[in-house]
Amino acid sequence: MADLNKGIAAKLWDALTITVERFNTVIRQHDKSTFLGYADVKVDATAAVPGLVFQLRGIECKILKGVNHIDMPSEKGADGKFYPRYFPQTAEFRAVLTTAIFLNAGVLSAVETAKTQAPAPAQGGASASNPFNA
Repeated sequence: MADLNKGIAAKLWDALTITVERFNTVIRQHDKSTFLGYADVKVDATAAVPGLVFQLRGIECKILKGVNHIDMPSEKGADGKFYPRYFPQTAEFRAVLTTAIFLNAGVLSAVETAKTQAPAPAQGGASASNPFNA
């Protein structure tokens, strides 16, 4: 993935309203990651493009090697490999989406619960102000 351009991420942060509509906590500890659960997210871009609102369902939230991480739902292809149904095509949108999801109270609660269950420290959370302004 390309390097993150904080200027682009800051503009996306200001242009989008990202809301976790529902979070289903399912904490599972693994060797290098902690699975936290599934998020349904509404992305509202009407401030930039009137009428552009969409829903993303089943985003997997996890702590991977101590870093907040999201994965999109996937399906098995004809070749037997798994492929995401949808995904951010830029590092900036992925970073904004991840940050917004990890600001949600339900996700933060799952992070805190996972910390008490995990032998390795889990990281999480972010500031509600634009985290991409340097």
